[in-house]
Amino acid sequence: MKKENLKKIILILAIVLLVSIVLIISILKKEPKKTEKEENNISKTQVVEDLSFEYTSLKYKDGMSTFETNVTNIGNDPKYLSEVKIHVKNKKNTILLQYRNGEYIEGFI
Repeated sequence: MKKENLKKIILILAIVLLVSIVLIISILKKEPKKTEKEENNISKTQVVEDLSFEYTSLKYKDGMSTFETNVTNIGNDPKYLSEVKIHVKNKKNTILLQYRNGEYIEGFI
């Protein structure tokens, strides 16, 4: 092989190696994808009387809305949820809809 050809091959290999390193570094620097719970999270952790509410989310699919939250008892005594109320408000903080235990309450539209 001639020295000229050898120099071209080394130059091409160096360029390929450099491009590969840059691609690998850029892929590793990308922000990790959020989990579904993180993407749909609409409220931060909130504690009410020893009950911790986390990952509160509202999902809309196929014409149906689903409200979810994880509730954990962080106290020492047993606690039970006897009633759940959901208030849907607009930006002006006016209640648009109100639900109690999954039942719509009249008079808010």
